[in-house]
Amino acid sequence: MAPHRRETELRRTRCSVSATSPDTRYLDATRRTLELFYRVLERQPGACVSLAMALEEHLVPPQVVILRGAPNEVESWQRRLDRVYRPATLTIGIHSRTNTLPAALDKPAPATGVQAWVCRGVSCLPPISEFANLESTLGNP
Repeated sequence: MAPHRRETELRRTRCSVSATSPDTRYLDATRRTLELFYRVLERQPGACVSLAMALEEHLVPPQVVILRGAPNEVESWQRRLDRVYRPATLTIGIHSRTNTLPAALDKPAPATGVQAWVCRGVSCLPPISEFANLESTLGNP
């Protein structure tokens, strides 16, 4: 039986975020999930698209962009980033009022504006506070 779509989307996000964390519990959980459903994925790949994407992201972790700031500004930056197709980049917008976060996402919220962290694996670049600099850092895919 194929896993429910919402569950696989959650697992896929967990896989992406776990790649930025030194805590291996999420990465281990991702590996176990992929092992559990691998035979289903092998027999019916069309029924497990999200799981196939999670497998790809497990093998080649995506670049993760973490945005922190005021809700309207974070959403504006996300919309602007979405204009360019970057399949190997996962953008996570976190409003400044959000307090309880996993360590991998717990970046300080700026007093004003938005700050972005570009991470690959457990390494993140210094915070970026200008959208043009973020675009330059991400480049064209």
